[in-house]
Amino acid sequence: MRAAHESRRYASTPGALGTAVFDTLDGWIGDDARMTTFDSLALPAELRPGLDALDLTTMTPIQSAALPDILAGADVIAQAPTGSGKTVAFSLDLLRG
Repeated sequence: MRAAHESRRYASTPGALGTAVFDTLDGWIGDDARMTTFDSLALPAELRPGLDALDLTTMTPIQSAALPDILAGADVIAQAPTGSGKTVAFSLDLLRG
């Protein structure tokens, strides 16, 4: 786990084989390498019905790369195409209080 004061930057670009995510500190994460489910995150149970209502079960590459750091309190800059899930990632941290 990274320190809360650490700043992270992620860039996501669509490619022929999926979406590649680049972490400016660790380098290429890989094509869809960190995709996982929202259930794997330590989110309050109160947020689950909202995710279910939106049919959100599997995170996008930018979400799976950035959300663990966001939830750990790190400053994160995420750059990805429109519709890639950035707003959901940042909103989950705001909603969990």
